[in-house]
Amino acid sequence: MANILTGRKKVIIPISAEEFYKDVVGMLKEHLPNAIQIHNENVRAIEKLEKQYLGNQDILAEKKRYDDSPINNTVVENHVHKVVNFKVGFMYGNPIEYSITNSKNTDDMSYLNAYFLDSNKASLDIEKAKDIYKYGVAYQLVLPKKSTEIEDIKSEAPFVLQNLPVEKTCMVYSNDIPNQKLFALVVSSKNNPNGIPQEYYNVFLPNRKIELDFNHNVVKDIPQIHKSIPIVEYCCNSERMGIIELIYLLQHTINHLNSSELDEIEEIINSFMIIKNQKIDDEDEFIKTWNKLKKHRLVVLNTGNPETPADIEMLNSKLDLESVNQYYERIKKALYDISGTPQSSGNVTSGGDTGQARLLGNGWESAQNQAQVDTTYLIQFERELVRKIIAICLKTPSCPLNKIKASDVSIKFNINMSNNLLVKSQALMNLRTINYPVKQALNAVGLTNDVDGVGNEWQQQIDSVQEQNQQQEQKNDVNAQ
Repeated sequence: MANILTGRKKVIIPISAEEFYKDVVGMLKEHLPNAIQIHNENVRAIEKLEKQYLGNQDILAEKKRYDDSPINNTVVENHVHKVVNFKVGFMYGNPIEYSITNSKNTDDMSYLNAYFLDSNKASLDIEKAKDIYKYGVAYQLVLPKKSTEIEDIKSEAPFVLQNLPVEKTCMVYSNDIPNQKLFALVVSSKNNPNGIPQEYYNVFLPNRKIELDFNHNVVKDIPQIHKSIPIVEYCCNSERMGIIELIYLLQHTINHLNSSELDEIEEIINSFMIIKNQKIDDEDEFIKTWNKLKKHRLVVLNTGNPETPADIEMLNSKLDLESVNQYYERIKKALYDISGTPQSSGNVTSGGDTGQARLLGNGWESAQNQAQVDTTYLIQFERELVRKIIAICLKTPSCPLNKIKASDVSIKFNINMSNNLLVKSQALMNLRTINYPVKQALNAVGLTNDVDGVGNEWQQQIDSVQEQNQQQEQKNDVNAQ
């Protein structure tokens, strides 16, 4: 079986940021081979993970029968694909929401949301999420558009947003503490004068982009308007590990169980035949006769000795299928529990369980808890992207988005928190009857991810109702006098 994967290696080169920027071209020629070597190790792991996701899994190449039996079935029950797609849909199925965090009087947020809509960010995020959960990393490029490409700056984004292939992209860090980003590397291929494809290396730096050929000689050095590296690297844990690696061995075990069970079924069908007390003079002729009789499901055996009657039996061994199925269910449950993925089957809980127990048994609570962890990690990269976008907007002539900073933008993942809604609503009502603070109450019952936004709107509504009630009481008092 293939080696177990343990996350993508961070591409770190032994040089400080200060030393690197003193002589960028010289340092690239010296350290780029080391960075490419680490990147290529990651690429080999990425290719294995892609095969797992598509169902080209280890069982297809590695299953062997050591008894030389011709019966050697291979079955792939692709839970990996299902788990990855669930994570993508759960986290990014509803588009990320961007809103302003303070009371600034500006329309900048409406322009920012219009730009995200124009650049198809929601669909790009779904593809980006697939990379994150399959491979552990993802990359998104943001570059300014040319002024001639923009017809209406109020509705058309002044930037281009693009996902980059993980097998062609990496971020390179310094080995000083903290590991500072030095440059982003994108590998491309071009034909040389002889028509042979060769790799070229695009190095994205603050204020410039350098292209190097296969021998690491500079081909182009182009100034850029961006002051930071225009590529954002995403991951959802410090190990830079995707979800497939967590369940790699469990998936292999499920495939092996199913394949062996199919072997068992076929071996029963093709069991050896034992004929007792029957003399066979011509084996070849007997086999031909037997094959004819078997087609009509007819067997005729004669013997001249009543003390040793002729008999026929099938030689086979049977698995304890009940025990095998119990083991299979245990492995499958572990796979979904470890990945924080709910099981759609209703058989994972007993009939007497309450609604909440069924949710816990099916893994929805675990999925939401893991999603909150992932969200906390991913928001920092989304904010980095917003910072780069705002910087482009500020440099674009006539762009109306010019009053907010990245720190003014609230980023919310729209994860569905409506499970067990009745219980949560009742708990919320009970907390409010004892005047429990609105935001703390929302946070306690887990009804929404946007505790601040919903809490502020709710509190405003409460204040408005109280003000109306006070005004009505004052009117009543005046009328009573």
